[in-house]
Amino acid sequence: MNSILGIESVILNGNKVSNKFSIFGTSHNFTRNSSVLTLKSKYRQFYKNEIQLELEENGKIIETITVLADKKQRTYTMVFGLALGIGIFKFLDFII
Repeated sequence: MNSILGIESVILNGNKVSNKFSIFGTSHNFTRNSSVLTLKSKYRQFYKNEIQLELEENGKIIETITVLADKKQRTYTMVFGLALGIGIFKFLDFII
């Protein structure tokens, strides 16, 4: 799962096992049945608007999938970035 503010969460069997901030992707490490799992995410926002996920178990890749990013979330992110940019511009214009 990924929030609008860039918080990525990994949920396994209904339990949150990892939570990290990410803009373009990150790695999540967690354990399941004494196996060390790593989930790597890579967000290609401007290239193909997709998220590439790679799951490793004990250092070996066991699955790779690519999913399309949610268009609604992308719109919210662009509006948030635009509002933040305008806000910073207005603030700098005010103090300078």
